[in-house]
Amino acid sequence: MKTLFLISLLISTTSLLKSQTVTTNPEINKFVGVWRWTSGTDTLEITLEKQMYINYLTNWKSDALIGWHRYIRNGVLQQSSYQYLGRNVNLDFNETGSDLKTTLNGTVYNSKVNQAFFYTFWDLALHKNFNLWLTLLPNSTTQATWELKQGRGGLYVGPPGLNGVYSMPKQIIITKL
Repeated sequence: MKTLFLISLLISTTSLLKSQTVTTNPEINKFVGVWRWTSGTDTLEITLEKQMYINYLTNWKSDALIGWHRYIRNGVLQQSSYQYLGRNVNLDFNETGSDLKTTLNGTVYNSKVNQAFFYTFWDLALHKNFNLWLTLLPNSTTQATWELKQGRGGLYVGPPGLNGVYSMPKQIIITKL
């Protein structure tokens, strides 16, 4: 009985310690804000916030770059998640990752390259996930390259045959406002 009690105590202590693990990332702050690209009547805008992301399967907590986007082509709104601007990313947990209200979810892995990687960039028009890299230009805190790529094994719930299809610019220079 004493052994059973000690095992129970050890498991609950381990779970308690695990639940208190928080990974912070001050490098994220340089990407927080509103970023915009404009070319003629086309505009792409993203708003990024630093939020505490909770992985409900492991109870791991980490700073994350969370965001929303709006894309206008030829003066016509094509897609926008701005109606959910400021929404807590943890309210939308679902195992499939579909129907996302926060359309960008990422982090900064390496401060030396001044790059943010978004493992989730949810395209609302195609209902498909892409990977996005924002890389600050040399000696700049207000301009970054935007590179959108088809992820490997990414979530895709739209019509068949749309792999390799993009509904917005793949490579641009975006400016922090």
